[in-house]
Parts: sequence; C-alpha cells; structure tokens
Amino acid sequence: MRRFLLNKLIVISKKEEKSKEIDFKKGLNIILGANKTGKSSIIKSIFYALGCEVKFESEWKLLIDKYLLYFTYGEKEYLIVRTGKYFELYKIRKGNFILIIETEHFHDYSEELMKIFEISMDFITNKGKKIAFTPPLLFRFQYIDQDLGWEKIGESFNNLKYIMDWKSNTNKYVVGFQGEEYYKTKLERDLAKENLDQFNTKISHYNEFINNLKLSMVNFDPSFESMNIKAYSDDKLLSNELNNAINNLKKDLLILQDELALLKNERYEKHLELKYLKEYLSNLDKDHEFAMKEDSQLVCPFCGTVHENDIEHRIELIKDMQKGNHMIGSIREDLSDIDNKITQLEAEIKTLNNTIRSYQIKLEKNKENTNLINSYKEKGKVEVIQDSISKRDEITLLRDNVLGEILEIDNEIKIMKSTKRRNKIRNNLLKYCREIFEDVNLPESDIKLNDFVQVLNRTGSENPRMIYAYHVALYLYNLNRIKSPFNFLVIDTPNQQGQDEKNLKNIFSVLDRLCNPNGQVIMGTERETGFETEANNVVTLENYKRSLNKVNYKDHIELLNRMQNKVR
Repeated sequence: MRRFLLNKLIVISKKEEKSKEIDFKKGLNIILGANKTGKSSIIKSIFYALGCEVKFESEWKLLIDKYLLYFTYGEKEYLIVRTGKYFELYKIRKGNFILIIETEHFHDYSEELMKIFEISMDFITNKGKKIAFTPPLLFRFQYIDQDLGWEKIGESFNNLKYIMDWKSNTNKYVVGFQGEEYYKTKLERDLAKENLDQFNTKISHYNEFINNLKLSMVNFDPSFESMNIKAYSDDKLLSNELNNAINNLKKDLLILQDELALLKNERYEKHLELKYLKEYLSNLDKDHEFAMKEDSQLVCPFCGTVHENDIEHRIELIKDMQKGNHMIGSIREDLSDIDNKITQLEAEIKTLNNTIRSYQIKLEKNKENTNLINSYKEKGKVEVIQDSISKRDEITLLRDNVLGEILEIDNEIKIMKSTKRRNKIRNNLLKYCREIFEDVNLPESDIKLNDFVQVLNRTGSENPRMIYAYHVALYLYNLNRIKSPFNFLVIDTPNQQGQDEKNLKNIFSVLDRLCNPNGQVIMGTERETGFETEANNVVTLENYKRSLNKVNYKDHIELLNRMQNKVR
C-alpha cells in the first residue's frame, strides 16, 4: 500500500545565518506554541515547498531563502528544495541525492512530481494549454489554513483559478469517483483510438491502391506496364522536391512568426503609452476644472504654493490637453495599423501552416505508394493485388480487435461514471461525516454534499466546525483506499476560530481518531489538546515571532553544498 509521508521540513535564512528543522512522524504530530511563535509560518512552509502558493506574513517571506521538504511515497524517499520560483526535486538513495529535475518552470516540476505519485490526470488552463496535475490541485483538501481554510473548503492556495473546471475535477478525483483508475482507463482508450485511426488510414490506402490496379487491368495492353513503371520512377525525385518545399516554407514561417512577435511587442508598448497618456490627460482635465473655479491666483491644495491663474495660463492648459488628445488619436491610428498588420501576418501564417500540412500529406502518400510500387515491379499486378488484399485483411483483423477493446473500455468507463458507483462512494463518505459531525456537536441534518464536498450552510462558530468535520471525514475515508496520496491532513490553529471551551474540547476529542499510524496528521495549536501523550510527535515552539536558531545552520549549509555535487 503506497502512502505519502512527510518526513522533515528545513527552512534556512542566510540573511540571519539561522535555520529551523522539524521532523514529522506517522500518526499524530502536534506543533504547540503561543501566538506569534511561528506555527502557521512553519505549516505554510510545508505546502509552499510542495509548490502551493500560500499567504505568508511579509516578515517570514523576506526572511527565508530556502525551503527543504523530505517525503516518502511508498518505499522511496525524495527531497524538494524550493528557492523562490526555482524548484529542485531529488530522489534519495543510500544517502545520495539523485537529481530528477531543477527548473523555474512550475508545470515542468509538477509533471515530474506527479510521475512519482503515478498520477496521469491532465488539466486544461483557461488559455487552452494542456498541463499535468499540480500540487495545489492535488493537496487542496489536505490543508485547513489559519486564514482562508476556516472560511471555505479546499481554497487555501492562490495558484488554482487559471485552470478550467479545477473544483469539479479535483472533487471527483480526491474521493476516487473519477480517480487514477478512471484517467488511466481513459488514457488507454485514447491510445486505442489512435491505433484505430492508424489502422483505418492504412486500410483506406490499401483499398485505394487495389482499386487503382484493378482499373488499370480492365483494358490491359502490353505497353501499360512500362508506362506505369515510368510514371512512378520519379517518386524519389518528387519526395525530394516536397521535402525542399516544406523546408523552405518552414523558414518563411519562422520569419513571419518573428515579425508577428515584434509587432505584438510594439502593440503592447503602444497600449502602455496610451494608458499613461490617458492618465496624464485625466490629471490635466482635473487641473483645468480646478483652475476654472479659482481666481486669477490659486493656491495648491497639497503644498500651499501660489500659482498664476490668468487667462493665458488657462489657455496653456487647454493647449496641453489638445496636444494630448492629438497624440492619443495618433497612437490609436498606429494601433489600428499594427492590428491590421498582425491580422494579415496571422492569415499568412495560417496559410503557410495549411500549405505545409498539405505537402506533408502528399509526402506520406508518396512514400507509401513508392513502397507498394517496389513490390508491384517485382511481382506483377495480380500478385501485388493479392498481396495487398492479404495485408489489408491482416490490418482489418487488427483494427477489429482494437475496436472490440474500445467497446470494452467504453463499458468500463460507463460503469465508473455510473450513478450506482457515485452513490456507493458518496454513502461511504457520508458514514464518516456522520461520525465526525456527531463528535464535534453538529446535527446530522447539516451534512449536505454537493459533488462530494460539504455545503457550508451555517454561520458563526458552527461553520469552522463543519469545515473541520468534513476535512477529517474525508481524510479517514481516504485512509481506507488502497492507493492514495491523500493520507495526510494539516490543521492550523483550530483554537482561534471562535469556539467555546466545550466545542474546542469536542474538536480535540476527534484527535483520538487521527492517531492511526497508517496516516499522518499535523496540527498547530496554541493550547494543549489533551492528546500530547498519544501523539507520535510533539514540537514545542517558544521563541516570539521566529522559531529559527543557529543550532543546525552550519549542517544545513553543508547539506546544500552536498547537493551541488548531485548525481543526475
């Protein structure tokens, strides 16, 4: 059973030559400390290291240079090092660091991380770009943030909303309704569909070739064979001509694309110029309105300086406004001209792409015809037809097998998306919800799941308890799944959410369920929970505002230096 386990967090401040190292264990981990001792910053650092954008206190954000997060998935240990927007991902083997990827491109890093978790689900951005699953999508239900986490469910991270259907897709994924099995099956179908299309194309080419040969034999004459062979003797020459034409067109395409990029940059600069000019004119207009209301002399309302305000000075203001409007008109004309050029270039690029594609299709058909004609020259028309029919029938049999596979896969997908399966998963989740809602003193009637997520329909202190109960229920539900990276939960400062002593006691009582060593729970709290003895790990923070120290700083710097000698 593969489980995700956080092992250790290290944060380093080179500015202060200090660091902090915190170990995590299976089961319940409690981070205990008074207000302003750095609990929330430590907890946020876990998800920041993973690639989730969180809201740090400005002081912490300026203080920390590097975040190191050790974790295990299955039997293998890994390390993430984050420096600003730069990510390094290592596999740890016998104390050696083996570099998997180092990049400032978030989605390249995310793709490698998802390979570790064996997650094949893809997403589409609002701009239509295909991307891999990202950490903030994967872990949105594993964190109750001190700020946003107690107001909404699964919306504690900032880098989510540029992705289409991110809520609905991750809601279904996290409970397994459309989980990894669904997306792997869907990928199998896509691959099978590609094979089907390739087989159909080959069958179509064989049919076309066979029909052409049969037509040529209707009125057979002795001269046909030599004429036909001569007609195809120039196939190699035609291939060379097509290749040269495609290469030349691609060169032209690069030139046009460069011109288009320059024009788009120019358009961007013009828009900036127009924006600034409009702001300047707006200020002039306000100055003019102010001047018209004043006498021949006016006093600046900001600095108290006295300015002349006779008719000549007012006329100068109007002239400046007229000049500005003239410049705006000129810039708009320039923008119109640039837009026309961009439209023209895009049309030319589209035409070039279509031409290149048509030449590539001709080239592929020519290559296939050349292969078939070589056989034709050796065997004669009748033998070629018989051989072609045999090969076509072999491909048809393969095609029909793939078609059968697709029908079976479609049936599997239909079952996975069935109402019966949805209800089964929902009922399993509801079982845990009922137990936890009762533990935290919430009525069962408050449980309302929409797309597998609790609907927040209460106010006051009940709303945070409802969020807490749902997160815990979802966590316990996922512990029973055979393979899942959702077997950890991080809870930040439940005691600050307006709970009275009784409700807070109910919240802490649930910790009894969270000591299971098959999972991992990290809770930050200002007061003791009563489960410090049962917890596998208790970290106490005492220093005001910062929890950093010099104890392990040199060791951590040496560790970073070791990673400079990483093995790829």
